[in-house]
This record gives sequence, C-alpha cells and structure tokens, in this order.
Amino acid sequence: MRRPYRRPPTKAATPVGPPAEFTIEAVGGEGDGLASGGGFVPFTLPGERVLAQRVGERMTLIEILQASPDRIAPPCAHFGACGGCALQHWAHAPYLAWKVERLRATLALERIETEILAPFELKGADTRDLDAIMPGRNKTPVQQAWEYAMNARGVKWVLVSNMIELRLY
Repeated sequence: MRRPYRRPPTKAATPVGPPAEFTIEAVGGEGDGLASGGGFVPFTLPGERVLAQRVGERMTLIEILQASPDRIAPPCAHFGACGGCALQHWAHAPYLAWKVERLRATLALERIETEILAPFELKGADTRDLDAIMPGRNKTPVQQAWEYAMNARGVKWVLVSNMIELRLY
C-alpha cells in the first residue's frame, strides 16, 4: 500500500526587523491588506493603522491600532483560524465594490471593456450554497440572478457571489 503524499516541512520564515506601524492602502487580489511601504498584511482593511512585522515578503499582523469603519464582526466562528474566507470582516458594500473592481481589472487584462451594473443583493440569499433553493423563493441564487439579467437591457455576463465563491456566467 502506498503512503499518501506529504508535503515536506517548510522552514518558518524569520522575522525581518522589529514590528512597525503601517497604514493599509488597499486590499490585494487575494484579500490581504497592502501596507504602506509594500507588503501584505492578512485580515486588514483599507485605512487601518496596524502594528505588523515583516516575515519574508509578507507581514504578520500584531495589532490593529485604528480599525476601519468598514470592519464588521465576521459571521463565521472559525474566521481567521481555518484559512478559508479572507474578507468576512469587511462590510458588504465595500466588499462588493472591491469585487466589481477586481472583475473590471481582470476583464481589462483581456481587453474586454463593458459596463458593469451596480451589484444588487438577491432577496433571501442568506444561504452559503449558490445552488440551493432559497426558502420561500423556490429559486437558487443563480436562477434569481439569471432572471434579473434576462429582464435587464444589454446584460451579457452575470456575476453571482457569496462570501465563499464567485461565479461568472
């Protein structure tokens, strides 16, 4: 019987210098905050002042000195520990605006220019599963988004998202 593959252990990165104060300027493509002076700090939001320590190309968050007004309590009890959803601590409106900008930038890389309608929240879409029928609606979030798109003029693409996944149709 073959043993399962195991990734070889990696050396823990050594901190470079003492902790320092940084301002988070933006959120990068993978959901980490981009600190002034370069480097990514996980679990941070634009406008926050943080104490962080550089570890290789990334930084370790030590303390949030001044929180963003867009910071909310994450809905998942395992947030930050499991390594899954990176932005549950960000309010819904700025989170959606960030996703729209990421979509626009990605399409621009392929020289696709199109109008992107303002995001809207699907009624009753409190489910984590985009393919599950929503209570009282008899439709999935994907079906509800398609219905909206068919009634809107000039819609060619539909983006359906929750805090876990993002789909482009």
